[in-house]
Amino acid sequence: IHTHLSEWQREDTKPLLNSGFLCSDVVLAHCIWLSTADIDALANTHVNVAHNPKSNMKSGSGVAPIWEMMNRKINICIGTDGPLMMHKFDLWEDVRTSLLLQRVIHKDARIIDAGTALRMATINGAKALGMSATIGSLEKGKKADIILINANKIHFTTLISRGKHSNLVSSLVHATTGCDVETVMIDGEVIMEDGKFKKLDIKNLQAKVKRSAERILGEL
Repeated sequence: IHTHLSEWQREDTKPLLNSGFLCSDVVLAHCIWLSTADIDALANTHVNVAHNPKSNMKSGSGVAPIWEMMNRKINICIGTDGPLMMHKFDLWEDVRTSLLLQRVIHKDARIIDAGTALRMATINGAKALGMSATIGSLEKGKKADIILINANKIHFTTLISRGKHSNLVSSLVHATTGCDVETVMIDGEVIMEDGKFKKLDIKNLQAKVKRSAERILGEL
C-alpha cells in the first residue's frame, strides 16, 4: 500500500499516524517534515519510507531526516518520484544524492556510507514491497535480477575492484549513472543487452508518447 506523508511543512501528520492504518505493508513517500515524536510513532508501526531526494530538491520541499529514521530502525528505500516532478529517472543519481545530502546536513562524511546507500536501492526496496525473500540481493533461491555495468569508462578509472584497498562499492555509488548499465536481466530473462532493448521498439514508443502528449496539450 503506497501513500504520501509530510512532503510539505503545512501537512498535518497526526491523522495518518493515529489512524491505525500504518504497518509493514505500507510504503510512505517523502516523510520530510517529521518531528522526533513522528519518527518514534513511525518506528512503532514497522512502516517503510521511500526517500525521493532529487524530487524533493527540485520542488524545494525539503530533505527527509533519513539518518534519524534509520537510527529508529525504519526501513528506508530509494524512489525517483513521478514524471510530474522529474525530467528523467536515474536511480543511481538518487542513491548518490541521498548519501550526499545527509552528509551536508549533518556535516559528517561518516553519516551514511556507500554500502548503506546501495542497500537502500536494493534489498531495502525489496523489503518495502514485501519481496525480500525473492529479490533484492544475489542469493541462492532468489530470482536472477542482475545488471551489468560497463566500468571501462573514464569516470571508473580510479576503480579498484579487488584486494584490501577495493573501492568497488564506493565507485558504484559515486560514479555510476543509468547510461553505464549495459545489460539487464529480470528473473533470468535478458531484457536489455549491450545497451539495446531486446523486446521494446524505443523509437516507436517515443513516437507514441509524443503523439499522446500533443493530443493532451491540444485538449487543454
